[in-house]
Amino acid sequence: MDGIPRGWAGVRTLPWYVAGSQVLGVTCVVITGVWMGHYYGGYAWDGSSQQFNVHPLCMVLGLVFLYGDGVLVYRVFRNESKRSVKILHALLHMMALIISIVGLVAVFDYHNSSNIPNMYSLHSWCGMLTFVLFFLQWLLGLAFFLFPWASTLLRSWYLPLHIFFGLVLLAMAVGSSLMGITEKLLFSSQSSSSKLAPEAALANVLGLLLVCFVILVGFVVSREEFRRPPNPEEEALSVHFNTLGPAQAPCLRGGAPAGEAGPLAGLCHGEEEKGADPAPVAERPGDTLPQRVAAGAGSLGCWGRGAWLHSGPPGLRGIACTERQREKERER
Repeated sequence: MDGIPRGWAGVRTLPWYVAGSQVLGVTCVVITGVWMGHYYGGYAWDGSSQQFNVHPLCMVLGLVFLYGDGVLVYRVFRNESKRSVKILHALLHMMALIISIVGLVAVFDYHNSSNIPNMYSLHSWCGMLTFVLFFLQWLLGLAFFLFPWASTLLRSWYLPLHIFFGLVLLAMAVGSSLMGITEKLLFSSQSSSSKLAPEAALANVLGLLLVCFVILVGFVVSREEFRRPPNPEEEALSVHFNTLGPAQAPCLRGGAPAGEAGPLAGLCHGEEEKGADPAPVAERPGDTLPQRVAAGAGSLGCWGRGAWLHSGPPGLRGIACTERQREKERER
């Protein structure tokens, strides 16, 4: 339809998809709690079978629901500060990690107290693999993005892998949960087959809801119109020059013009000038970064190796920053 921005109609449906995912996630946690509480005697931490019941509840709450919510934060908080969203993303996954550890300790303690072998089933192998990979993914996320110790090149290389494995791990967590549900029902059928039908129905509903949850989260994350919209300040200070068009990044690394002539010729400044102090920052009180850039209000305060210098026509003057200083300015 004319006059309506592309993807606008799709964005309006985002809250409904997110709300649906939360209803599914909370329902999965509640059903797990009811299943373990009603059919298996509740919860305890004494080495009994009630301690085992802590395991499925913690894994569904942590490694499925909270983990899925951590994946969704970049879509839910599309217009918030990227730094704040990163922190929330890391905190949700840290909570998921802690709760999952509690669930693992519960089942290992129960097995040891009851002289049951550990790690004997496909469910346990897949579940442990999922947990270990999730822990590694969380550590790499901290190192690459929240506390960016890696270079810009490495971050650019790793970001697509981080996103891909984030969804893969959520699917693996749900798959491991389905195997655990089946395993629990098989054990129950050997001891009390006459009472299994209602319990099996509840457990099967739980499995279907878990599948629906991961599908809905994957749908929201994969839709282009739900992605975080471009932020002018983040774009102006972006260190990923390969994502910029020729008009935005007219220079190549090393100080050579990218085939431009006329007013853009000679705008590259590739090597650091030894002994030179950073260029002063010229700001007008109250101006945002895009306003300063549009007005050509001076440099952001740095000449750097591989930086691109716009010092020609109005609207192009005033951006020449090293990668580290760009990152610091963007996160303020």
